Amino acid sequence: GGSARATAPLQLRGGPVHTGSAIEFLQLEAMQRAAGYGPAAVPYGGHGYGAATASKAIYREPPLPEFLGLEKEGRQRLNGLAVFQAWLMPCLIFSGMLSLMSFSTWRDHRVQGAFLQGCALLIGLAFAGKAFVAHQRRGQGDDQRVSDQPTWFLFLAVTCLLAWLAGLILGSSNYAALMSPYYDLSAMGIAYNVSPGDLPGTRHLDASRVVFKEGSRVAEELSLGFKDGTTYCVAPIVAGNGTDGTKLASFDYWAVGINCCNPQPPATFWCGRSDLTNPAAHGAVRWMGDSARSFFQLAIQQAEAEYGYQAVNPILYTWTQDPVADVEDMRSAGMDFLVGLTVKFAVLQAIFVIGVIFFLSPTGLQSLGQWKAVAKAASGYFADDADGPALRASYDPAPPEG
Repeated sequence: GGSARATAPLQLRGGPVHTGSAIEFLQLEAMQRAAGYGPAAVPYGGHGYGAATASKAIYREPPLPEFLGLEKEGRQRLNGLAVFQAWLMPCLIFSGMLSLMSFSTWRDHRVQGAFLQGCALLIGLAFAGKAFVAHQRRGQGDDQRVSDQPTWFLFLAVTCLLAWLAGLILGSSNYAALMSPYYDLSAMGIAYNVSPGDLPGTRHLDASRVVFKEGSRVAEELSLGFKDGTTYCVAPIVAGNGTDGTKLASFDYWAVGINCCNPQPPATFWCGRSDLTNPAAHGAVRWMGDSARSFFQLAIQQAEAEYGYQAVNPILYTWTQDPVADVEDMRSAGMDFLVGLTVKFAVLQAIFVIGVIFFLSPTGLQSLGQWKAVAKAASGYFADDADGPALRASYDPAPPEG
């Protein structure tokens, strides 16, 4: 009788017919009772021990995760050292590459700089290798749930490599726009109390910052522009006011700018960091850009032909009030750029780490697992193969009686 009962079809109270073994039947019934859904637990014979007869089975729909066969994830221990490393390592790589490319280290010590770049890159590649090895080992495991558990290695590999690349690009940009001009200008000298009409420009070829005598000005009335899509503007720097400067044998000091003048007479010129009408402005910073220099030369040649003066040894400047402070401002702007980006990257990396922690938490994994189970259950429920009817029967409890 025992063997017959073990193989005969069995039915859960209020549920579908179960065609498996008696052991599987009892396991399924126990799981339903523990989960709190399906028919109420009623002892064999329909009576509780010393209790009244159960008049009617109580039926409740199972919650979605249990209905789909999901197991609740256990609480996972959070590795604080791994979390801190996942935040710190990319930040160090980013700030290191940003600083390396922003300052003169890369320009003056190319071999050492390339070595540091390679070391930072190897860190990201090492994490990528460890992530690959860990994935291979987990894929060979017997417990698929364990093999699907992610690690920090892949996260560290991606973020470290992105930090390395971003540091190189942004550091190079900072160096080209701010730090390189600062190094070039600060390496040259400063000339004070220079009179545009007394000394030729060749006397101050090594000066990047020039403070002219008070009263010196930009002769806007003698300005001109060369237009080639972009307007390259030039105007001579003269001593005094009026037209005294036109008596010079050669105009060697020139204020220049881009798209800041009327290219043809009547002349208007508003280039520079200071208003031309400001009496306190009588300084200039050397123009260091090479790409526009040839166009400025063409504009000066046009001005010579238009106004009838000469420019034997023209030197190009940007008109300003305090040339020394302007050069120092370039360094301050470069440092602010570096510090600001470092802080922003650290905050962004912290957000990424928090997001990964949530993803690896039971809540995040359960949310992901629910969606996977929904897709799997839906595909199996509507399957047309031989297992489809049995799967539908196991997922469709019988309705309550009465």
